Amino acid sequence: KRLYHRKGGDIRLMIRKISLRLRVTLITAFILSAFCMVLTFSSVYNANRYIVGPVLDTYRDMTIPGVQDFGVDSPNYAYNSGMEQTMPDVTLKNGADGFTAASYFSMAIAVLAGSLLVYFLSGYALRPIKELSMRIEKITEKELSTQLPKLETNDELQTLSESFNLMLKRLEAAFQREKRFTSDAAHELKTPLTVINTNLDVFYMNADPTKEQYQNTLAVIKKQANRMTALVEDLFAMSSMNRYKVEDVIEISGLVRETAQELDIFLDEKSLTLTVDTQECLVLANAVILKQAISNLIENAIKYNKNGGFIKVQVKNRSDQCQIIVRDSGIGIPPEKAVHIFEPFYRVDTSRSREIGGAGLGLAITKDIVQQHGGTICYQACDNGGSCFMITLPKAE
Repeated sequence: KRLYHRKGGDIRLMIRKISLRLRVTLITAFILSAFCMVLTFSSVYNANRYIVGPVLDTYRDMTIPGVQDFGVDSPNYAYNSGMEQTMPDVTLKNGADGFTAASYFSMAIAVLAGSLLVYFLSGYALRPIKELSMRIEKITEKELSTQLPKLETNDELQTLSESFNLMLKRLEAAFQREKRFTSDAAHELKTPLTVINTNLDVFYMNADPTKEQYQNTLAVIKKQANRMTALVEDLFAMSSMNRYKVEDVIEISGLVRETAQELDIFLDEKSLTLTVDTQECLVLANAVILKQAISNLIENAIKYNKNGGFIKVQVKNRSDQCQIIVRDSGIGIPPEKAVHIFEPFYRVDTSRSREIGGAGLGLAITKDIVQQHGGTICYQACDNGGSCFMITLPKAE
């Protein structure tokens, strides 16, 4: 059995090495041979059954004048009016044998001619694929904007070229996002390093620094170091997001209440009010990373809220979905900027973000987490001018 599977694998590997044109030809030749053989065998059989057989039976039943002494079945020759005649059996048998041989010969010629015709026609039919392949080979990562020529063939080749062009557009967009992400990450890391180096240069220029100058310089270094640490942790969170398995059935309202309770200590700074209104709802999730997504939304609602404002967190149980809604009475987001808030390193107000802290990765991380759970996240402005984020997750079956 093991030897059989190994031989089968070798045969499949050998077939894969054959060109598509030759494979099409061989398959067509096999099918054509099978049909021709069936047709030829059927023709020979029917000819013997419906023509040769009845004719022989008719001659055997007839009495030929002048040959009564011999009989039809006699293998000898008979004479009639002085002329020599052969028995019809021999003639018909020779004719039948000739017809059979001619049929098999014609079958072989037809199979050979058909296979050759298919080989040449398949080469013509596959020529656009070959040209398409040559064009694709010339496209590099620096030429993703290059599009394949639009084929007006109204067949699978046109569909293939259109699908490939769409794939190139998606790849180009992904490369641009990756390039922009790398550039933004480098810039975010470079800024605190520049601040540290600048303060150190100023500090070293003073020959006799005071204790206060020491403390101020160390405070700046510590602040920028914390900023870089937070950025590295966010980058690590984004890179390791796909390592988590989403396979636990979680009661989402308990997770939301737990997250809100842990962040309750930050409300006093701005005299904020946090209310939680939940309905029980089961989702298939990873509690660790989903809790981080909910925490990011509540933390943003705290950071960008007004003094004495409110935050309201709701969990709604829909027919086939669980909705997590976070509303606040904060500063809100302008409509023209709201479309970019889930992009990495994007900040609505750069100066305010620098003052509060963060690298603009919170919402991007939240979106990745939600999408990993098969859900969606959206933003809309609240009637009171604040922000409203809604996470929609599929319910556990």
